[in-house]
Amino acid sequence: MEPKSDIHYDPVPSARNHGYFLRALAARRALTFLEQQPEVDGSRLGVDGFSMGGVITFLTAATDDRVKAASPWWAPPLVLDGSLKGRTINTNAYAEHIKCPLLIMAPSNDFHGKVEDVAWMVDRISSKEVRIARSVHYNHKNDASSMAARELWFDAKLKDGYSFPAQPEFTVKLDSADGLPKVSVRPDDSMPISHVDIFYTRDAKLTSYTDNRTRYWQYARPEQADGVYSASLSLFDVEEPVWIFANVYYALDNSGEPRSVTLPTDTFTVTTRLRMLSAEDLAKAGVRKDSKTSSIIESFNDGWEKEWLVSDNKWQTLKLNQPRVPVPEYGKLVLDVQSDEANHLTIKVGGYRGIYQLKGDAAPQKIEIHPFDLEDPKTKAKLLSWSSLKRPMISLSASRRKAAPAFKKLAWEVIAEEEFMAARPFQLGGAVKQDGKVKLTFSLADRIDGRYDAEAKSVKVHDLNAGIDVTNGLQVHSQGVSEVDYFLNKKFTTFSATLIPCYQASAVFEVHGDGKKLFESQIFRGKTPPEDIEVDVSGVQMLKLVISEGGNGWGGDWVIWGNAAVK
Repeated sequence: MEPKSDIHYDPVPSARNHGYFLRALAARRALTFLEQQPEVDGSRLGVDGFSMGGVITFLTAATDDRVKAASPWWAPPLVLDGSLKGRTINTNAYAEHIKCPLLIMAPSNDFHGKVEDVAWMVDRISSKEVRIARSVHYNHKNDASSMAARELWFDAKLKDGYSFPAQPEFTVKLDSADGLPKVSVRPDDSMPISHVDIFYTRDAKLTSYTDNRTRYWQYARPEQADGVYSASLSLFDVEEPVWIFANVYYALDNSGEPRSVTLPTDTFTVTTRLRMLSAEDLAKAGVRKDSKTSSIIESFNDGWEKEWLVSDNKWQTLKLNQPRVPVPEYGKLVLDVQSDEANHLTIKVGGYRGIYQLKGDAAPQKIEIHPFDLEDPKTKAKLLSWSSLKRPMISLSASRRKAAPAFKKLAWEVIAEEEFMAARPFQLGGAVKQDGKVKLTFSLADRIDGRYDAEAKSVKVHDLNAGIDVTNGLQVHSQGVSEVDYFLNKKFTTFSATLIPCYQASAVFEVHGDGKKLFESQIFRGKTPPEDIEVDVSGVQMLKLVISEGGNGWGGDWVIWGNAAVK
């Protein structure tokens, strides 16, 4: 927005200085070029774009009436703070100006295009023809059925002889006789329907840049009667909101119309509006909860794939984050699996990995996984407790050259604290000491959350700090969250480090022990000289090194815990 370089339109803060404006202007010039070509019907022009291209699609569709159909693959978060950017160049400023038919590609876990932002836009877009195609569990990309919907959308709006289903009717009844929310979907049946899926999440509060992608969407199997697909929702509690949508999957093969799509698929997706119910809505309606807990994460019964991402012998899910299946403080994962032929199974939990051999037998085998059986592929650090993971995804993958194994059950098994702690590695206890100190490295960490550079190549210091050694320490970045944990086992008394900022940094260093803040630095900026610190960690079990941004955003916030050590 600011006139920061010679390449700008206005000498004052202006939307015309923003890259979005320039790109939208380029898109409009592309339309002009296309309509001048003899092989192009200039009255049938469409626009689509992915990520930043989604922003440009919204802006172009809103400002150029030559656009007869558009499909943005969503866009960055809305800016509703009344700022110049929010009022002039962000997507939300253009909603009421979009009048052409619009299909919004909106993955359920898109870190940029949050489902609530999509709902906000849909409520305000002026076009009378708006559809949504939602890829369930996906982050910033789309599945084949949603991609097919996009291609069929442009066929229907820019060509003769094609059609596209109407928006499904969608209702949620809270005053059902059984006290459970009842969801009903009546799709447009003018085209053959393959099936309908209903999904809901209790993770409405996960709105941050990093947490939004970890929302767990539960599946509710609908029953069909007289063209209406209905399902009741079993809620673990009524203290959190519930958000609900449904996907209608239309069959491609028997539609009676020639269809050609880029990615192989038998269906295309049309998604309902998002219904967002608050905890107050649930309480007022007297919705009944079912707070029974279980140790079974996945039974692998019919339809289990609805809550997993499945592709090429790889299965991923966020089901570890459901409150109905609590994570034990001391426990192990147990997977029952059967494979007809010898294979290997890679199991990843929150980025930590273990590889297990499948025997190749008609009988199932049991795989037992302690957290410390898994390690970070880059740093080789062990995962030393399940509770240290934040919103983890679990991934199972096998060789694509062999038949997929048959999973039988995935569950938690609680074990005694004494047994767990006896088996738990104490990495710092066996580490090499120099002058009575153990040097802290990423490979010795219990947990690393956030951006880091194990090769120590990211930090450049200001000229005022020239000569400082930036290769010996923990290089981390404040984006989202920066936490590095170490298991001290109450065996050390002092933590020491040299605090070093990157030349662009504006960040704060914090030292925590067993959940208590033991040290907090001043705001370190690029010109701030390095500072040596010593922090008393006597009796501390878990040490946590935290970096937070200094109040002006996380851009450029690389810093170093130089020569970090405990003694």
